[in-house]
Amino acid sequence: MTEPDHDTTHGPAPGFDMAGHFRSVARVLPVALALGLLAAAGLAAARAFFVADEFEAIAVAQVRTADRASGYGDAYTEHLRAPYEALLRDPRVSDSAAERAETTTDGIVDRIESAAGRSPEILELAATGPSPEQASALAAAFVDALDHTMLAIDSEANAAEITQMRSSLAVLDAELGALPPGDPGIPLARSERDSLAQQLATAQAAPADRLLTLSVSADPDPVSPRPIAEGSVAAVVVTILAAEILVLVERRWRSRPAGESGAASERAPAEGPKHVH
Repeated sequence: MTEPDHDTTHGPAPGFDMAGHFRSVARVLPVALALGLLAAAGLAAARAFFVADEFEAIAVAQVRTADRASGYGDAYTEHLRAPYEALLRDPRVSDSAAERAETTTDGIVDRIESAAGRSPEILELAATGPSPEQASALAAAFVDALDHTMLAIDSEANAAEITQMRSSLAVLDAELGALPPGDPGIPLARSERDSLAQQLATAQAAPADRLLTLSVSADPDPVSPRPIAEGSVAAVVVTILAAEILVLVERRWRSRPAGESGAASERAPAEGPKHVH
């Protein structure tokens, strides 16, 4: 009987030599650091000379509503701010803002961002531009465009509601006029008519919510590009990647002669003398 083969040539997989890896990294670190500095210098120079400066301005606006004085809390006021944030990307707003800021609409929505202010009724708009003045003009233009666009939307919705109320009021007047004198339904019909008339008067006199600019401030320093910060990040990333790649190349290069000699020694016994029959 033949004994079962047991593979005793392979032991447990060797663990990762962390200390040896760090020693290898230390050996190639000067070269990797030089590559990282070169990459950082190249990126910083390219960003500084070929990328136009971008400045940022922040417009602080306030949502003003008559309901604020009627006992509604911060949650209600913050709810009023949400439609303005949702309307920020609307083409009507961007077109109006571009016209007010005397600029083009190309990429204008990418140059504006909204953020919540320190209180529920405060909305902050951050705009970017090629100069602090242009960034400030764009931020202020978006506040005005949001205010007028929302005002037009509310006016249109309010006009439709008023038209509906007037139609209903005319129907009630006709029904009330058709009732004979002394009809027991007259008090109820008159009460409904008076209630609707009061709602109509309230809707017609209701003040509109407004978004008003409180302040506009611009940063005198460009927010982009920032060659030093971007170059520093590039230096760290390139140095790490270069060190790991150099360690891998060095390890492959050192193991190559041993691998080739081992393969040659394994092939030698297999290639015995050829016998000619």
